[in-house]
Amino acid sequence: MNDGTPSVPDEAIGGPFVLKPNARSMFQLALGSATTVATMMVLPDAVGIIPVVPDPLTWLMRMIGLWLSGFIQWTISFLALLHFARFVGGGILLTPEGIRIWRFGKEIKWGNIKALTVETQPLFSAAFRLKPVARRLLIFEEKPAAGPAAGFPGQKRLVPHPVPSFQFLPAEFISLFAHLSQASFGFVPHSLDSFVLSPGAEPFLKAASDRARAVRKILSVVIAVGLVMFLGRRASENYFFNSGNSYFRKENYAEAAKLYALATKVDPTFAAGWDLLARAEFRMGDIKNSEQHWHRALQMKPDLIESKLGLSNIYLRRNELDKAERLLNQCALLAPHNSAVYLNQAELYVKLGEKERVHHLLEVVTRESSENAEALARAAKIYLQLKEDELARGLAERALQIDPANASAKIVIQFMRNSH
Repeated sequence: MNDGTPSVPDEAIGGPFVLKPNARSMFQLALGSATTVATMMVLPDAVGIIPVVPDPLTWLMRMIGLWLSGFIQWTISFLALLHFARFVGGGILLTPEGIRIWRFGKEIKWGNIKALTVETQPLFSAAFRLKPVARRLLIFEEKPAAGPAAGFPGQKRLVPHPVPSFQFLPAEFISLFAHLSQASFGFVPHSLDSFVLSPGAEPFLKAASDRARAVRKILSVVIAVGLVMFLGRRASENYFFNSGNSYFRKENYAEAAKLYALATKVDPTFAAGWDLLARAEFRMGDIKNSEQHWHRALQMKPDLIESKLGLSNIYLRRNELDKAERLLNQCALLAPHNSAVYLNQAELYVKLGEKERVHHLLEVVTRESSENAEALARAAKIYLQLKEDELARGLAERALQIDPANASAKIVIQFMRNSH
């Protein structure tokens, strides 16, 4: 049987016999498909991270890391899915009466099998690194006609049932083909490259083959076009978004906003793009558009903390304290240890005159974010509002020790010098 000549397995004679997908073959499929899938997954990032990497070597190392991560994740998850399908499907059941392709499928009687054919799949095999080349066994079952022809007595149709070879070892697949041929037609072909059919089945088989060929072509075109569009959209979306991040870090908010807007045009459901577009607009003083775009981000992702915080800043400026408090309470539930949430709540309670709450929140920030220069600088600003200059000075100096270039801390120190 290992020489590639079909022969009937002894175990199947007399039946019943269950042929289960082979674990080694499933592992080979998982590894082969992981190579292709990981490569396709990193293609958008290959373009998208160009604006944020300093040199080609860094780009290459990032790509290798992303590829390995995708490869490992796909291999593990897809292999688990294959084993789950193997358990649920239960394998191919061969009995003296017929064949059942999976556990919950209907049995196909030997007398109803009117044709068998094995197709090679070179493109599929190349794409998923399968060796030897994968094949697909098609079992054509005779059934009563459906559709307009169903009203005519005696009308029949052939329904193909595919069985892919990549589930099994090559010898197992060859033996399966041999057993089906023997049980349905009374002989075993000398090669897998055979077309076995019963007399009179040619017209039905041609119609079924034409339909299957047309469906495969349409499906291939749809998949190819969809894949190109998806990868192209992801690549351009990531490129615009990361380019915007680069300008945002340089405080060029106008250019950043243009690039974030392009990212959201490519993908109108991109919540992070809408959020950072709003943040750039807020930094430029465009309150109307920033409010609108933060709401848009929350439509896409209702639990996006950054957008809720952004809107709370707008409401605090307008003294719409009820709205600000409601949003900040939601943020505190979603992210109970977020220093930005604590600081916005502290600003809220300054406006409400609840000094004890302000002190409690600032103490939490200085304790939990003791290495966060921006959080310490913001806390110093709030202490200035409370006219507690020594606490403000201490936090601003700590912030400058962590980050000597921190602008907020420098503003606090300069303000205190001018006031004295």
